Amino acid sequence: MKKSILLLSIIIPLFAFNISGVVFSEIIGAFQTGNANTLSSYFDNEVEISIMDEDNVYPKSQAKQIMEKFFISYKPTSFAKQHEGTSPSGANYCIGILKTSKGDFRVSIHAKSISGRKVVKQVQIEKD
Repeated sequence: MKKSILLLSIIIPLFAFNISGVVFSEIIGAFQTGNANTLSSYFDNEVEISIMDEDNVYPKSQAKQIMEKFFISYKPTSFAKQHEGTSPSGANYCIGILKTSKGDFRVSIHAKSISGRKVVKQVQIEKD
């Protein structure tokens, strides 16, 4: 019994990390290609989006439109993940550099597990 509990205490965090890795992999792919549809499929019902000096909380559909406009204005050429981790509260985050046709941006993505599903709660895009 103790072995089973020990094994589960090791496997469950690894499984959770793997899920966040898969989610961030797909989100990074969406940033690389400028695909707001794929990106928004991971959005929570409300998402905080901060693009340079514009910061607000938007419903999922409006957040998708904002990201579409951003990708049209700043056509992505690549995204390089610099760091990924888990905060003490259990939220996952990913930080990377998005290269676009008009310069580079530092992107921070924060996701949280809600009802067993990882959802993006916040996207921050700052001029690098």
